[in-house]
Amino acid sequence: MSTLLDCILFRLGILKRFVFILPKRNKALKLLYFNYVCDRDSNDTIIIRYNFDNALWYEFNDKKTFENRQVICRPDDGEKKLQLTVQGLYNKSNYTIVLQPNKVSILGIVNFKNNNRLIYNHSKIRCY
Repeated sequence: MSTLLDCILFRLGILKRFVFILPKRNKALKLLYFNYVCDRDSNDTIIIRYNFDNALWYEFNDKKTFENRQVICRPDDGEKKLQLTVQGLYNKSNYTIVLQPNKVSILGIVNFKNNNRLIYNHSKIRCY
């Protein structure tokens, strides 16, 4: 019963965002900010915050959500790659987030037409 209710609430959330995006002139996806903070209570977790303009929903590691923040365990050694897919009205963008023990970076946008990866310039990301 709860999975059916969750599915209905998710679709209603998409419909609500669709109604807000539809009258806009520019419906393209735009990254507004991406930043991360180490959790105060535990040094093992990282809070990643992101926000996109005109996003219907986010898909973080194959889990659909409306949340614009994720709490993730910090890797002990090496790096951990996470996938963030942002679904817009007419398009979607895929981002690869790389977690390292001392920093978090977003690699870029995957262009499916020619499989090129654009390296994202962090100076253009507005941090709060």
